[in-house]
Amino acid sequence: MAEVYGGGGGSDPALIARVGGLEMAIQDRDTAGNIVPTWKAHSYTYDNSGNLSTDTVTDGSGTWVRTYMWSNGAQTSDSGWVKQ
Repeated sequence: MAEVYGGGGGSDPALIARVGGLEMAIQDRDTAGNIVPTWKAHSYTYDNSGNLSTDTVTDGSGTWVRTYMWSNGAQTSDSGWVKQ
């Protein structure tokens, strides 16, 4: 059974997953491989059908946007986090 709990705090509050005796950090990364501060506030936009269109997170020095694509009410893909 997996156990997930809050991590280090400070500037790197990663979630930690423990499976058996193995622990690993869970962090979102952008398309360039950098950590995305997903613990910060988000803003969202929606398309005319009410589907999530973008998720934006800002940490005061950087902004990352994730764009979602939809077809017939089903999510078909997303851009991954892209630093602006």
